[in-house]
Amino acid sequence: MANKTQGVVKRIYTKEVGAKKTKTFSFQIDGDPAYYRLNFTSPADVGIREGANIEFSWNQGQYGPDVDVKSIVQSSAPVAAKPAYAAKGGNTKDDYWAKKEAYDKEVTAPIIHFQSAYNVAATIVTQALAKDILPLPAKAGDKFDAYLEMVHTVQQDLYDRITRKKQALENGDEEVSSAQVLTSVAEATEDNTDWS
Repeated sequence: MANKTQGVVKRIYTKEVGAKKTKTFSFQIDGDPAYYRLNFTSPADVGIREGANIEFSWNQGQYGPDVDVKSIVQSSAPVAAKPAYAAKGGNTKDDYWAKKEAYDKEVTAPIIHFQSAYNVAATIVTQALAKDILPLPAKAGDKFDAYLEMVHTVQQDLYDRITRKKQALENGDEEVSSAQVLTSVAEATEDNTDWS
């Protein structure tokens, strides 16, 4: 028994098969994932074009739905209007890039700044300890905890300075160049002298 389908042709596909590269044709109906096979019949020969509203019969074949090309007719049935992608809340390329930009600004950049502050803090504390600028507890068991606390303190200060400068730039309070942000990071090492 033949199945009937009606809808708007979403896309037409061409595939070359065999040694002679014979063309076969298929199409999809909007909203239907099936590939309806025309086999060797050209879509133009039976009035199928992308965007056409058609009605046809088909049988399930070995490789998918085989269309009865004699049953294809232009349909006069109304086609329900589909909402635009933007109306659905964003499936366009522009929406993707806007969401990515917002995510990068709100999530990725702070993570990068936090990790960068940690890396700089670890280097600063390690160098300061190597030059005996910072004191460590006498008890060996407390040295590692003291080191981690020093790194955390410097990291938090650096991160806060970067965040404040970034917010000032975003708010238009002042013009902040990347050199000023780096200067702020360098100043943090001078301001953090109390390690007790």
